[in-house]
Amino acid sequence: MFRLFGQDLPIKSAVLVFSEMALLAFTIVAASWLRLGDATLFHDYLGQNYFLWKMATVLAVCFICFYYNDLYDLHTVAKRWELIIRLLQALGASCIILALIYYFLPDLMLGRGIFQYRRWLAPPRSLPGDCFWMRV
Repeated sequence: MFRLFGQDLPIKSAVLVFSEMALLAFTIVAASWLRLGDATLFHDYLGQNYFLWKMATVLAVCFICFYYNDLYDLHTVAKRWELIIRLLQALGASCIILALIYYFLPDLMLGRGIFQYRRWLAPPRSLPGDCFWMRV
């Protein structure tokens, strides 16, 4: 355990958070590459001024929704059915929040089709990975 902002944080939970955010960031980049197809278009897309803000918005919203649904508390999601219910609630909330953000700030939208590719590249959270963290 280590302390972060005055709170004790288990190392397993910290590794889970960082690995999940890295997975989400990787799938956003990979989905952008699949959607655009051409290397020059992809390079231009990554070089946009707002790309990091776009990706940070998605990561922040997903992190907050996962956190408030207690998906990072390994004792709370010990039962698989509870994990699935909380995961679906978090995903629904993140989709609604992102839709509202994109409605009011359309420049932060990732682009047409990128979210659909990201959804198929990495399921919301891998159940085998979650089962691994529950047993460790």
